[in-house]
Amino acid sequence: MEAALSVIADRGLATTRISDIADRAGMSPGHVMYYFRSKDLVLMEALRYVEDRMHEEVATELASIAPGPLRLRRLLELNMPDGPADPGWALWLEAWTLASHDDDVRALVAELEARWVSLLTDVIRTGVEAKAFRCRDVAAAVTHIYATINGLAVQVVTGADGMTFARALEACLRAAETEFGAGGRR
Repeated sequence: MEAALSVIADRGLATTRISDIADRAGMSPGHVMYYFRSKDLVLMEALRYVEDRMHEEVATELASIAPGPLRLRRLLELNMPDGPADPGWALWLEAWTLASHDDDVRALVAELEARWVSLLTDVIRTGVEAKAFRCRDVAAAVTHIYATINGLAVQVVTGADGMTFARALEACLRAAETEFGAGGRR
């Protein structure tokens, strides 16, 4: 998976080949294909790998931050892509595209999305319980903020309209402040 991510970061997703991944991993393309039936499955397992690592990092960091705006801000910082070359988010774009035609990819996307929604829900719910946020409908707030995050992340990854990490983060924080009084822009 490290080899796949390294190649994607260097070459881009569209031009990544199984042979490139195999070369980087020090194995034959046949060996890679023994474990994965297709390039799409290699890419989806790379996405799962990225997400697993990200969730470990997020859980560790968020545990040390009090519920409220700063915890939400840190979650957003860890989730937002760095820029157009972000390999994890490039994999997300590919997964969303493939999901409409592949039941296995659709199931993986649903699983990984549910994990992020659960994490975001927990951050907002604990913020409400700590009286750091005001929110009557946590589920609706999560839906709005999650849609905002994903929409802006796509713009950052694609470079649309010059969207940057900083601008996307600021827009998410403004949306959170509107949704449930979540400041966090200190």
